[in-house]
Amino acid sequence: MKYRVIWDPDAFHDLLRHWTAAGKPESAIAAFDQIENILSIDAHDQGESRTGNRRILLVPPVGVIFFTPLLSRKKCSCFKRG
Repeated sequence: MKYRVIWDPDAFHDLLRHWTAAGKPESAIAAFDQIENILSIDAHDQGESRTGNRRILLVPPVGVIFFTPLLSRKKCSCFKRG
């Protein structure tokens, strides 16, 4: 099943800002691309399960917590913990 990844804009920009400040923005961009590729197909089976429809996926140097809707399974949302 195909999924569309929806990034929380604040989380995305915060991560990119931190990795840019560290002089390694390409590391974060490569991880974002890999995360989108992994989660675009069968996201409900990717990463590790947590309570409800929440899951976690680690693609060093980035880790994401994401949700896969239980009914539609058409998109997954990645957000920053706060």
